[in-house]
Amino acid sequence: MHYVRDGNGPTLVLLHGWPEFWYTWRKNIPALAESFDLVVPDLRGFGDSDKPANVPDVSDYANHLIELLDALDITSRGFRRARRRRFPNAGPRTAIPRPGRQTVLL
Repeated sequence: MHYVRDGNGPTLVLLHGWPEFWYTWRKNIPALAESFDLVVPDLRGFGDSDKPANVPDVSDYANHLIELLDALDITSRGFRRARRRRFPNAGPRTAIPRPGRQTVLL
């Protein structure tokens, strides 16, 4: 999964809307990077991320995000998430409690 990462502080994951990609957040990244460790992914099927043959289910998007966070070793209590409108609830699905991970949905 393609992502952009910038900044220092508690982790903030910025999710794009439909049909967008990480670049949607380009104007927000510099200011937010002053206070947060930003992770700005292209969800699967968007931008520079791989394009699966079948359209993923909403729970697949949530699982892909969790896999990315695990790969980046992000399990901190400071994890936050922001999302844009017009995307099928991948953000709320990642708020499902996971052992060792505290999330706040913005």
